[in-house]
Amino acid sequence: MKPTLRILLLIAVATVLGTVWAGVKGVPWAPDVDAVRTRLANQKANAQRVAEAPQVDDTELDRLAISLEELRRYIADGAAIIDARDRAAFEAEHLFVDREPPVINVPPEDAYDAHLDRLYSLQGYPIVLYCNSAECELAEDLYRFLVSAGITESSEVRIFRPGWAVLEHTDLPKASGPDTWTGFGSPPADPFADTDEPASNDEGSQP
Repeated sequence: MKPTLRILLLIAVATVLGTVWAGVKGVPWAPDVDAVRTRLANQKANAQRVAEAPQVDDTELDRLAISLEELRRYIADGAAIIDARDRAAFEAEHLFVDREPPVINVPPEDAYDAHLDRLYSLQGYPIVLYCNSAECELAEDLYRFLVSAGITESSEVRIFRPGWAVLEHTDLPKASGPDTWTGFGSPPADPFADTDEPASNDEGSQP
């Protein structure tokens, strides 16, 4: 084989392997250094928060597991559904419910603490978590975080362990796009917003 052809072949193989590796690891082929640093810092913070949670053993995790039929009942009863997969997977496709709270995404590349306001607004709701598959531990890590944040004290939390590997093949409604839900409650008023109310006269002024 000619040297030039050999080099081109090596480049092609390296490109394919790099793309596959990037897909498996969930990082871009030509990563943004700042984005990678932020993701690693968030993952470290999440790991620390999970480690701070009260001990959650396998017996408790087994108790949290629900079947597909149970998941359907939770959805019908208005449970909050949280997708623990990474943002790209969520935006590609996720479960859909036509109500509030919608299916929300708490991805591992974010600091879990950044989602606390939204998560606290779900207190009192049953919550179901899911991630990629039965081998995925993201939902279990998120559960431990919910324990450490005290959310499990007021919300019943369950995990659908088979995850998206099963859900994507069901007839449950699905949607694509980003998670834009900010939680229950109205956003703070804009102090600079125009109002239709006429300005009042100063006290003591004449009409």
